[in-house]
Amino acid sequence: MTNPSDEQNDSNQPADAPTPPPPSPTEQTPTEQPPNPYGGASYDQNPPVPPAPTAAYGQTPPPAGYGAQPGHGAQPGYGQAPYGSPAAYGGQVGTPDGGATTSMVLGIIGLAGSIVCGLPIVLSPFALFMGLAAKKRIDASNGALTGRGNAQAGFILGIIGTVLLVLSIILVVVFIIIGISGGFDGGSSYDSYDSEF
Repeated sequence: MTNPSDEQNDSNQPADAPTPPPPSPTEQTPTEQPPNPYGGASYDQNPPVPPAPTAAYGQTPPPAGYGAQPGHGAQPGYGQAPYGSPAAYGGQVGTPDGGATTSMVLGIIGLAGSIVCGLPIVLSPFALFMGLAAKKRIDASNGALTGRGNAQAGFILGIIGTVLLVLSIILVVVFIIIGISGGFDGGSSYDSYDSEF
């Protein structure tokens, strides 16, 4: 059975002329794109190769790594970051401030210890003042000292612990005053029981 569309004659070709073969891949130039059969815009399938990375002023250019391919620019080899990626993390620039870490540790011990047994809350004012001093030292060092986050954490924990310490001292003083004034006696006297006998 034949397809009826195969039997239709093309008005541009004679009926007995053979159909021309499709063009071979060698006849097309690399920049020539086949037309888009869906009518939309055709996009370049071979994007341009980015230029090879150049060395900054005063630096030697990076050597071609393992796996570099000729004719495709300098591609990253094994163990190298791809072109345009951020540099690897190099660590902190300055030295950490010991007072910042100490203030954070004192703040944690003061606050957490106050929940457990109450006594370590006296460390909170020390954490507050050490954190404040460490923040000032770090800010004045212009990047030579690091650890501002630890100092800030110690400072904030010191504020919270100091406020809780002041509130607990006020509460203890109020209970002592009430106890001295006889507020916990209950208001009943034992003399009324003695008078019956």
